Amino acid sequence: MNRDRPSCFTNSEFVLAGEYEYYRDLKRICPPQEWETVEHRILEQLKSSSSRSWKAQTLYTHILVEEKKTARLLEYVRSNKSEITEYYPLLIGEFADEVYSLFVDWIKISAAHASNRKQYKKLCGTIKHLAKAGGITPAKQIVEQLLRDYPSRSALREELNNFNLA
Repeated sequence: MNRDRPSCFTNSEFVLAGEYEYYRDLKRICPPQEWETVEHRILEQLKSSSSRSWKAQTLYTHILVEEKKTARLLEYVRSNKSEITEYYPLLIGEFADEVYSLFVDWIKISAAHASNRKQYKKLCGTIKHLAKAGGITPAKQIVEQLLRDYPSRSALREELNNFNLA
Protein backbone atom coordinates (compact mmCIF):
# COMPACT_ATOMS: atom_id res chain seq x y z
CA MET A 1 0.00 0.00 0.00
CA ASN A 2 1.21 3.51 -0.79
CA ARG A 3 2.22 5.31 2.43
CA ASP A 4 1.23 8.69 0.96
CA ARG A 5 -2.37 7.56 0.39
CA PRO A 6 -4.62 6.96 3.41
CA SER A 7 -6.32 3.59 3.56
CA CYS A 8 -9.66 3.15 1.83
CA PHE A 9 -10.93 1.79 5.13
CA THR A 10 -9.98 5.02 6.89
CA ASN A 11 -11.57 7.15 4.18
CA SER A 12 -14.77 5.13 4.35
CA GLU A 13 -15.46 6.76 7.71
CA PHE A 14 -16.04 10.02 5.84
CA VAL A 15 -18.68 8.29 3.72
CA LEU A 16 -20.49 7.00 6.80
CA ALA A 17 -20.59 10.49 8.28
CA GLY A 18 -21.27 12.35 5.08
CA GLU A 19 -22.81 12.49 1.67
CA TYR A 20 -22.98 10.40 -1.46
CA GLU A 21 -20.21 12.49 -3.05
CA TYR A 22 -17.75 11.04 -0.51
CA TYR A 23 -18.80 7.58 -1.61
CA ARG A 24 -18.18 8.40 -5.29
CA ASP A 25 -14.79 9.92 -4.49
CA LEU A 26 -13.81 6.94 -2.38
CA LYS A 27 -14.84 4.53 -5.13
CA ARG A 28 -12.73 6.49 -7.60
CA ILE A 29 -9.56 6.48 -5.47
CA CYS A 30 -9.82 3.03 -3.93
CA PRO A 31 -7.89 0.27 -5.74
CA PRO A 32 -10.22 -2.27 -7.37
CA GLN A 33 -8.80 -5.13 -5.30
CA GLU A 34 -9.85 -3.30 -2.09
CA TRP A 35 -13.14 -1.83 -3.31
CA GLU A 36 -15.45 -4.83 -2.87
CA THR A 37 -14.46 -5.24 0.78
CA VAL A 38 -14.68 -1.51 1.47
CA GLU A 39 -18.07 -1.20 -0.23
CA HIS A 40 -19.44 -4.21 1.68
CA ARG A 41 -18.29 -2.67 4.98
CA ILE A 42 -19.88 0.69 4.12
CA LEU A 43 -23.19 -0.90 3.11
CA GLU A 44 -23.35 -3.08 6.22
CA GLN A 45 -22.68 -0.12 8.50
CA LEU A 46 -25.20 2.09 6.73
CA LYS A 47 -27.78 -0.72 6.85
CA SER A 48 -27.36 -1.13 10.60
CA SER A 49 -27.57 2.63 11.12
CA SER A 50 -30.52 3.22 8.80
CA SER A 51 -33.13 2.33 11.41
CA ARG A 52 -31.79 5.09 13.67
CA SER A 53 -30.76 7.73 11.17
CA TRP A 54 -32.70 9.20 8.27
CA LYS A 55 -29.44 10.40 6.72
CA ALA A 56 -27.90 6.89 6.86
CA GLN A 57 -31.09 5.43 5.37
CA THR A 58 -31.07 7.95 2.54
CA LEU A 59 -27.40 7.36 1.78
CA TYR A 60 -27.88 3.58 1.96
CA THR A 61 -30.75 3.54 -0.54
CA HIS A 62 -29.00 6.07 -2.80
CA ILE A 63 -25.97 3.79 -3.04
CA LEU A 64 -28.14 0.72 -3.64
CA VAL A 65 -29.96 2.49 -6.47
CA GLU A 66 -26.84 3.97 -8.07
CA GLU A 67 -24.90 0.72 -7.87
CA LYS A 68 -27.92 -1.33 -9.04
CA LYS A 69 -27.79 -3.60 -6.00
CA THR A 70 -31.32 -4.85 -6.50
CA ALA A 71 -31.15 -7.83 -4.12
CA ARG A 72 -30.15 -5.54 -1.25
CA LEU A 73 -32.76 -2.99 -2.30
CA LEU A 74 -35.43 -5.69 -2.25
CA GLU A 75 -34.29 -6.68 1.25
CA TYR A 76 -34.61 -3.04 2.30
CA VAL A 77 -38.13 -2.76 0.85
CA ARG A 78 -39.17 -5.97 2.61
CA SER A 79 -38.41 -4.20 5.88
CA ASN A 80 -39.84 -0.85 4.74
CA LYS A 81 -42.94 -1.80 2.76
CA SER A 82 -44.08 1.80 2.37
CA GLU A 83 -41.09 2.32 0.06
CA ILE A 84 -42.43 -0.13 -2.55
CA THR A 85 -44.04 2.67 -4.57
CA GLU A 86 -40.67 4.40 -4.90
CA TYR A 87 -38.46 1.44 -5.71
CA TYR A 88 -40.70 -0.93 -7.67
CA PRO A 89 -39.45 0.30 -11.08
CA LEU A 90 -35.96 -0.89 -10.16
CA LEU A 91 -37.12 -4.23 -8.77
CA ILE A 92 -39.96 -5.32 -11.05
CA GLY A 93 -37.82 -6.79 -13.84
CA GLU A 94 -35.97 -9.17 -11.55
CA PHE A 95 -38.46 -9.76 -8.73
CA ALA A 96 -41.95 -9.25 -10.18
CA ASP A 97 -43.83 -11.74 -7.99
CA GLU A 98 -42.25 -10.48 -4.80
CA VAL A 99 -42.89 -6.86 -5.80
CA TYR A 100 -46.58 -7.67 -6.30
CA SER A 101 -46.66 -9.40 -2.92
CA LEU A 102 -45.02 -6.41 -1.21
CA PHE A 103 -47.54 -4.08 -2.83
CA VAL A 104 -50.43 -6.23 -1.58
CA ASP A 105 -48.94 -6.36 1.92
CA TRP A 106 -48.50 -2.58 1.98
CA ILE A 107 -52.03 -2.01 0.64
CA LYS A 108 -53.49 -4.22 3.38
CA ILE A 109 -51.50 -2.40 6.08
CA SER A 110 -52.53 0.98 4.67
CA ALA A 111 -56.19 -0.01 4.45
CA ALA A 112 -56.20 -1.18 8.05
CA HIS A 113 -54.93 2.22 9.20
CA ALA A 114 -56.83 4.45 6.76
CA SER A 115 -59.78 6.31 8.22
CA ASN A 116 -60.64 9.20 5.90
CA ARG A 117 -61.19 9.93 2.22
CA LYS A 118 -57.74 11.46 1.75
CA GLN A 119 -56.12 8.25 2.99
CA TYR A 120 -58.49 6.16 0.87
CA LYS A 121 -57.46 8.12 -2.23
CA LYS A 122 -53.82 7.55 -1.37
CA LEU A 123 -54.58 3.84 -0.98
CA CYS A 124 -56.17 3.79 -4.42
CA GLY A 125 -53.05 5.50 -5.77
CA THR A 126 -50.95 2.65 -4.39
CA ILE A 127 -53.27 0.15 -6.08
CA LYS A 128 -52.78 2.06 -9.35
CA HIS A 129 -48.99 1.77 -8.89
CA LEU A 130 -49.42 -1.99 -8.48
CA ALA A 131 -51.41 -2.14 -11.71
CA LYS A 132 -48.87 0.09 -13.48
CA ALA A 133 -46.12 -2.31 -12.36
CA GLY A 134 -47.90 -5.03 -14.31
CA GLY A 135 -49.89 -6.42 -11.43
CA ILE A 136 -53.37 -5.93 -12.88
CA THR A 137 -54.61 -9.28 -11.54
CA PRO A 138 -53.31 -8.75 -7.96
CA ALA A 139 -54.67 -5.17 -8.09
CA LYS A 140 -58.14 -6.40 -9.01
CA GLN A 141 -57.94 -9.10 -6.36
CA ILE A 142 -56.96 -6.66 -3.61
CA VAL A 143 -59.78 -4.30 -4.60
CA GLU A 144 -62.25 -7.17 -4.32
CA GLN A 145 -60.78 -8.19 -0.97
CA LEU A 146 -60.95 -4.65 0.41
CA LEU A 147 -64.57 -4.34 -0.67
CA ARG A 148 -65.32 -7.58 1.22
CA ASP A 149 -63.18 -6.73 4.28
CA TYR A 150 -64.53 -3.20 4.79
CA PRO A 151 -68.25 -3.23 3.95
CA SER A 152 -69.04 -0.41 6.39
CA ARG A 153 -66.46 2.06 5.05
CA SER A 154 -68.65 3.78 2.50
CA ALA A 155 -66.05 6.39 1.49
CA LEU A 156 -63.47 3.65 0.87
CA ARG A 157 -65.97 1.69 -1.17
CA GLU A 158 -66.75 4.79 -3.25
CA GLU A 159 -63.06 5.42 -3.93
CA LEU A 160 -62.44 1.79 -4.86
CA ASN A 161 -65.45 1.74 -7.17
CA ASN A 162 -64.61 5.11 -8.78
CA PHE A 163 -61.28 4.26 -10.33
CA ASN A 164 -60.55 2.04 -13.28
CA LEU A 165 -57.71 -0.46 -13.37
CA ALA A 166 -57.91 -1.21 -17.09
